[in-house]
Amino acid sequence: MPPGYQPFSTGSGSNCNGDKLIMPYKERLHPWVLVRLLPNLQQITVAQYRSRSDADGHLQVIRRLMPNAKFEVMFNPELSAKHQA
Repeated sequence: MPPGYQPFSTGSGSNCNGDKLIMPYKERLHPWVLVRLLPNLQQITVAQYRSRSDADGHLQVIRRLMPNAKFEVMFNPELSAKHQA
């Protein structure tokens, strides 16, 4: 697996403690996400990355493998806002 690659898991990665969401340390390390854009303004997170350059590199590869699908790299602002609060 390439360095910096963190596959997205749909499991219980985040714990909920009342109304305060606790983000695991490992998830805070990977704020860049590669998302697949779907109809009706929906999106699926494909992977999480530590750096923007890692995410952009994998975006180029995945666009070659799936040329008809739409993908974007996004910074996940929830990660930085939650651990600053």
